[in-house]
Amino acid sequence: MKWDDVNCGSSSYLSIAQCSYSTYIDYGCVNSNSYDATVYCYTTRIWNSNPYAGMVRLQDGDYSNEGRVEVYCNGQWGTICSDGFDSTDANTLCKQLGYDSSSFFHLSTDSNDSLPFWTSNMYSTTNDLCFKEHNNCPNTSVTSCSFSNSVSIQCTDVAAFTRLNIEQDTCAKFPDLLHATNGTIILSRNNTSSASYYYGTVRVYDNGWGNICDDYYFDSAEANVICHQLGYTGASSYSRAGLTNYGTDYLRMKWDDVNCGDSDYLSIFQCSYSTYIDSGCVNSNSYDATVYCYTTRI
Repeated sequence: MKWDDVNCGSSSYLSIAQCSYSTYIDYGCVNSNSYDATVYCYTTRIWNSNPYAGMVRLQDGDYSNEGRVEVYCNGQWGTICSDGFDSTDANTLCKQLGYDSSSFFHLSTDSNDSLPFWTSNMYSTTNDLCFKEHNNCPNTSVTSCSFSNSVSIQCTDVAAFTRLNIEQDTCAKFPDLLHATNGTIILSRNNTSSASYYYGTVRVYDNGWGNICDDYYFDSAEANVICHQLGYTGASSYSRAGLTNYGTDYLRMKWDDVNCGDSDYLSIFQCSYSTYIDSGCVNSNSYDATVYCYTTRI
């Protein structure tokens, strides 16, 4: 017997490594294998029932925690090119699958040459939990990578006392925008973004998606500029997520101290801002800036 007292805080966890357990085995289990836990799984695969853009899976490994990395984009599973791929990227993919890190990554020896490459030069930070935090599905596949250069990884649980709070739908909630570039603004309600929204929580893309902290500087000028960028004549009101019914966002804070010198600016990138986030905004999404734009187009 290896583990006892296994306790998973959520049935939506993706890995047993996210659950607590004890290596001290109760007397009854020590002396009898009749207490070995057994399960009978449904035959439906998670990735076949409701795949989302940016979903990740491992294929053709000896165990479920290793194999060729595949990403779901444009309605089809594809692979990741090894160009620019490093251990930080591997860790992000493993975190998305419920593990806290990767033990190694390498070129796949069992490549599926029928699959497209969806990503080359993947970019991640050490804080990322999901592929789509800094990467987007492309319109077309990458053609400059050979099939022998698809990536395989092995995931592991190193920090036994650090449990990832990531569930099946955590990474599905990131905005599904093709070719988002720095300066892109979109509004979100209940963790769903749409280019048609004229009110909601503000999301900004600056080498990855994030929110804007509503602090001392954020007022009508900044709200007006955001609405201008979205194509509206201005903001009828502004607030913070904790005071609205738009739902609490899950993204990390990206900008703080946004200050627009002119409320007639057309882009938030004309304004000054800081990437150093005050402690109040770091620890709470209730300070996410929200706007309510007039429906009249510029």
